[in-house]
Amino acid sequence: MRFIVSALAFGVLAGSSLNAQYMISARSGVVHYVEGKAYLNDTPVEPKFGKFPEIKEDQELRTGEGRAEVLLTPGVFLRMSENSSIRMLSTRLTDTRVEILTGSAMVECDDSPKDNAVRLFYKDASMLLVKHGLYRLDANRSTFRVYDGESIVKRESASLTLKSGKRTTLTGA
Repeated sequence: MRFIVSALAFGVLAGSSLNAQYMISARSGVVHYVEGKAYLNDTPVEPKFGKFPEIKEDQELRTGEGRAEVLLTPGVFLRMSENSSIRMLSTRLTDTRVEILTGSAMVECDDSPKDNAVRLFYKDASMLLVKHGLYRLDANRSTFRVYDGESIVKRESASLTLKSGKRTTLTGA
């Protein structure tokens, strides 16, 4: 009886681990998760088990009534809210660049290797994510917030370092 219970428990655990999907990519821009409607350029993103669409350079990903999660570098995820859009400017792991076009996006940096740079762009502003943390860019309000971590925000000739709990507007003075 013990053997049967142990075998059944092992089978359940082994079977549940088969459902987990792990992705390691040599490029930034892997669409890791989609909920609802999302489009890569104008093509609907339809998630399939074990297959992850990649956003190529200069391609756009947009959400309608849905959300999407994009793997930028190992340990760095960009999460898009509803009615948002991004453009991949560079998919190199050492120099990942993403332009936020509309809506809202959060970036969670759990474990970013030192030689990998992640930059966000919005209009004429760029945000270099310096430390692990949680960041939010809201294009509708033209604001950038650092919940945790540190970022260097550059606009034209000005530069500003934002640390945990700070935010800035990305338009005007």
